[in-house]
Amino acid sequence: MKKEVIAKPPASPGTRASCPHFSRICGRAARVPRSFAITSKVSIFLIAALMLAAFGCGGGGKKAETDGVYVGQKSVDGIMTMTTNGSMVILHMTGTGTVTVDWGDGTEADTREFVYDEHSEMFQLEFPFLREYSDAKPRQITITGANITVLTCYGHQLTELDISRNIALKELVCSNNQLTALDVSRNTALQWLDIADNQLTAAALNALFGTLHDNDFEKVIDTRGNPGSADCDPGIAEAKGWTVKGFEGSRSESDLFTDTRDGKQYRIVNHTWMDHAWMAENLNHQTDNSWCYDNDDSNCAKYGRLYTWDAAMKACPAGWRLPSREDWGTLGGDLREGGARLKANPPDWNGTDDYGFSALPGGIWDGGEFLFVGTGGYWWTATENNDSSAWFRYMDTGGSYAWEDVFSKDKRFSVRCVR
Repeated sequence: MKKEVIAKPPASPGTRASCPHFSRICGRAARVPRSFAITSKVSIFLIAALMLAAFGCGGGGKKAETDGVYVGQKSVDGIMTMTTNGSMVILHMTGTGTVTVDWGDGTEADTREFVYDEHSEMFQLEFPFLREYSDAKPRQITITGANITVLTCYGHQLTELDISRNIALKELVCSNNQLTALDVSRNTALQWLDIADNQLTAAALNALFGTLHDNDFEKVIDTRGNPGSADCDPGIAEAKGWTVKGFEGSRSESDLFTDTRDGKQYRIVNHTWMDHAWMAENLNHQTDNSWCYDNDDSNCAKYGRLYTWDAAMKACPAGWRLPSREDWGTLGGDLREGGARLKANPPDWNGTDDYGFSALPGGIWDGGEFLFVGTGGYWWTATENNDSSAWFRYMDTGGSYAWEDVFSKDKRFSVRCVR
């Protein structure tokens, strides 16, 4: 597959490469009449320089760009711009080096440095960029950083977004905005593109599909919730190796599972791109070594029960099982922005619930007390770390991530089941 070639910067003004009329115009500097009594080489060079400037031999009199990388003749120095009508903007990013955000309101720009995070094993911001405006009116935000690889800007009433000057970008999450068009023709490294719940018509989606690039990575684009989601042609993107996802699940009565052991019902999500059907609620089946948070039955009704790992391995009903670490990885709940997509919508939590998974902050028992109900959700996986510990996933109110870690098996976490 032919790859886009990164061209070298144009030659400096006054060279043959940058002066298309060198032999016709710029060459005059070499044909100075003998009647000119010019014997000094310095004088010749001065006259030549004046003539070059007068005839515009630097690309039509326009100063050539000398910074950044070039694709064709357009600088791709990492600058990205967006226009928002919202009163608050939160920007999550990963990358290396520094990044500067000009908020478009006349205040001083914010500059941050990416730092290494041991949990995600990536360089990211210690805290996201956050700006609250005094009113809601159109403002252009400018992001400068040549090595930004992930940008998340969902839910901020964006009407325009230009990422064409950042060729390092691999993941873009701009769902729940007001975008009517997006061009990614220069973003050759892009692998994940979440444009759900914007204002993209079928024609706009097809145009976007046409600008996608093929590369050597698994590539996913989420288009659900746009006016053209049902009528666009995903084959345009699929021909380039992209998987096109839409919200294909249902919340109808037929998507309920009844646990015959106690008669409790659970919603199910089973999108066509999922490897398994998942319970969309935490398990609430009483077993040995399971408890309600604070031993309060009302918490079980809302958040499900908390289980030790050994109890969790046996708690799911017949035909269902505790998901593995790998199962969780297929949800879109990766170690980047997955938590926001999986967490329930307000008022239940503060996520976008893109897939109907509706994760809830059921808290934990850490061996001495119950903690974090309402702010943190923790789920066992079936994957052991060693004889005394196992892997789990967790999300919290303060971030958009779906972390993973290991903990001792006697702690008490929530359970989701798959089949």
